[in-house]
Amino acid sequence: MLTPEWSYAALSGAGAARQGGRANRQGVEALYTSLDEHTALREYQQPSPLMPPGTLITISVRLSSVIDFRARYVQGEWDPLWQDFFCDWRELRFNQYVEPPSWVVADIAMQQAKRLLFPSMAHHGGTSPAR
Repeated sequence: MLTPEWSYAALSGAGAARQGGRANRQGVEALYTSLDEHTALREYQQPSPLMPPGTLITISVRLSSVIDFRARYVQGEWDPLWQDFFCDWRELRFNQYVEPPSWVVADIAMQQAKRLLFPSMAHHGGTSPAR
């Protein structure tokens, strides 16, 4: 889903860079997509009871060099820091004014891969690729 403000630069990731997101710190461009339209809608709407104006588009992305968080944190296989990828990053960033650990995890992951796959927090069963 694209906001009208960023429709001219659909693949830039500049909108996500304004405040950051789960997998990108403020100032780092990231492209958040979804594997299906229901997840795209829920991720765009987030907790708001109203759907803001937006345009649903289809893009094709080659998913190579991927770190897949869909299985969630697996103790013994992942560094303990990685379990914090699913923290409430908004609460930490905007209410507690601390750096969300998901940003550190994403920084580490991006050194090894170009894309992340993770379960949608807004739509149960949905997947959200990022970057």
